[in-house]
Amino acid sequence: MDNKIVLISSSPRRRWLLETYGYDVTVVQPQSDELPHSRVPEELARENALRKFMSVRFDGVGLAADTIVVIDGRILGKPASIAEARAFLRTLSGRTHRVITGYVIGRSEEPEVTSHEVTGVKFMELSEAEIEYMLRSENLLDKAGAYAIQGSAGLFVERIEGDYSNVIGLPMPAIYRHLKKRFGILPSKWRGQRG
Repeated sequence: MDNKIVLISSSPRRRWLLETYGYDVTVVQPQSDELPHSRVPEELARENALRKFMSVRFDGVGLAADTIVVIDGRILGKPASIAEARAFLRTLSGRTHRVITGYVIGRSEEPEVTSHEVTGVKFMELSEAEIEYMLRSENLLDKAGAYAIQGSAGLFVERIEGDYSNVIGLPMPAIYRHLKKRFGILPSKWRGQRG
């Protein structure tokens, strides 16, 4: 059986997560646009993931995902400018928000798993200097909520409730369980061993 996963994503962080845990990955760019933020956040994340999944054809088992940040019912997507990224970080300062990743797994045009994971993240109170440090440290315009927990923002996280890898972009324990149970796919180092 082919154990390669087709990752339908433009996110280098998702590929990094899968490869870090030992999966063989082929990347295909999704051909869909994200829906407007006018839906229930969990539904929006799942629907965006499904749209990515259905936008391409592929061989083998595919995985698509969409991650959004939510605070007070407001969805913080990828900021359109440095000014908006700064405003997002001010909003997150000293408060708890939710990171929701919707994901879809299956064969081409046959989604078998459609689900989502939610993780709570609390930032400490951020000074203007700390916000500017984050803005200077990396490109935050391609990240939901204007931060990457595995980057400079990790210095300022006070508490996480739930799956850390979900905040990076894929809930790996859940993905592992689905790939193993539904498709018999294990990380490459486990091949030949009993699961």
